Formats: sequence, C-alpha cells, structure tokens
Amino acid sequence: MENKMTHSASIINVRLAWKIVWVVVYGITAFYTYLSFTDMAHMMKWMMYAMAWMAGGMLAEAIVGLVYHCCGKDGNGCH
Repeated sequence: MENKMTHSASIINVRLAWKIVWVVVYGITAFYTYLSFTDMAHMMKWMMYAMAWMAGGMLAEAIVGLVYHCCGKDGNGCH
C-alpha cells in the first residue's frame, strides 16, 4: 500500500513541476510583451520574442500533454 501511495505522490510532484515550467514560460512571454510596450523603438523585436515564446510554450505544453495522455493517467504505460 505504501508503494502505491509513494507512486501517487511522485506523479503529483511531476505534474506540479510541469505546471511550474509552464508558469515560467508564460511569464517570459508576458515579460517580452511588456517590454514591447515600454520600448517603442524596438517594439517589433520584442513582440517577435513574445510570439516565439508563446508559440513554443504552447507547442511544448501540447506535446507534454499528449505524451501524458498516451501513457495513461498514472504513467504506467510510459517507457
């Protein structure tokens, strides 16, 4: 019983870690977006950085979500 509970806690920690990663990625996106409004001379450069971070972050989040979905809820099918 203890092993199953430890495994569940491990899955929760992994999911929490991924949530923290996405918060950081979207935080960087917000940072670049904010810079684009404060530095008008380089607005396009900062907006391109923001769009690249947003697109990359969304793609990475979708891929990780798909992998977790394909592996099953508890990750037993992952190799």
